[in-house]
Amino acid sequence: MRIFIIGLNAAPECVGVGPYTTTLATYLAQRGHTVHILAAPPYYPQWQRQPIPNQDHTRKNLSITRCPTWIPHNPTSISRLLHLTSFGISSAWYAWKKAANFQPDIIMTIAPTLMAVPATLLAAHLTKATTWLHMHDLEWRLASGLGFFSHKLTTLAKTIGSGLVRSFNVVSTLSQPMANELSASGVVITPDNILPNWVDMNRFQPDAHARNRLRQRLGVAPESRVILFCGSMGKKQYIEGMLQLAAHYTSQPDIVFAICGEGPTKKKLETTCNIMNLRNVVFKSLFWDKEFPHILSGADIHYAVQNEGARAACLPSKIGPILACGGRILASSDLRAAAPELVEAVGDDIVFVKNNRPEEMICALDSFLHHDTSKPSLQARHAAAIFLSQDVVLKKFEEALMKGAEKRTGRKSSSQHSS
Repeated sequence: MRIFIIGLNAAPECVGVGPYTTTLATYLAQRGHTVHILAAPPYYPQWQRQPIPNQDHTRKNLSITRCPTWIPHNPTSISRLLHLTSFGISSAWYAWKKAANFQPDIIMTIAPTLMAVPATLLAAHLTKATTWLHMHDLEWRLASGLGFFSHKLTTLAKTIGSGLVRSFNVVSTLSQPMANELSASGVVITPDNILPNWVDMNRFQPDAHARNRLRQRLGVAPESRVILFCGSMGKKQYIEGMLQLAAHYTSQPDIVFAICGEGPTKKKLETTCNIMNLRNVVFKSLFWDKEFPHILSGADIHYAVQNEGARAACLPSKIGPILACGGRILASSDLRAAAPELVEAVGDDIVFVKNNRPEEMICALDSFLHHDTSKPSLQARHAAAIFLSQDVVLKKFEEALMKGAEKRTGRKSSSQHSS
């Protein structure tokens, strides 16, 4: 098949949606499909334009085009909207131009952002390709829950967003709760098209040297017990909760709260930490892409609690890599509904916070701290291998794509992919 993917984010971005878009494209290219990605220049989560890698144009069966996109250095509700709009406008021209030459079988939009939908529909109209929408976030739901829009604007965004989603031939998403919410908008998502974020089990695995590496990177004592947040620092993540936890454990200097990442809320969090005089909190930059897998399993506990307004709208992408490394997770309770079989298989290595109240988070963290967390959990890794392995999920994704293309055209795909 010839597959054209239009998505805002792609590698070398190492957190968020970008790594998944690029990994999907790379897998499909390795299977013999010809894939082209249309994306913005790399910028996330720093919100600063990064160098475009040479690999964009050197991979077999895979190429990437970067279209001009305005990137705000201090993203607000309005500037984010302008940022997404700029990608939507520029991607329409590039999509039309590329699709005319590429003649894809499938044109896929990765959401966020739905601003790329006009580009997809225009290109599909010209080429008669199957249109596919893969939803990482329910953008209107997320905007509402985090207070980006007023009630009237949220209602309008939901109406427009639902209409855009219904315009696709096929829609896929990450979890059953997200599929259920989309069904209220008249969108039918079959079980075959519920495709969770996957993890490369070879890249992410327990590392005997990770504990020392992490503590050296943080500049803390070798015997410290580390509660780690690593990733994008925005409104979705309830990182304020880590500061509340740190305030409770100030009398226990061996417990360290490490916040490693970049994003629009970082400066505010650092200021709050200084005002609260929290000496048991360490801020560091995001781990390098090559360093990340070799240091992740060094934490005693991983913090993955989200703001309550964001919970029902998205599934944290960090869950897979953490579990693959044998990590233990303090997580939002909605993860139970999003991935019930995974959660059951992980067992006590995930502890849930139902409401983001300090006393509940303290109780949840205490349940971990009363046990030995110095060694990776083999049970967590085993659960990730069964339910989130890249080999399992991406094979299912490829089969779904081929089925979607055949249903649209009424003929078998002519792909020469390998077995």
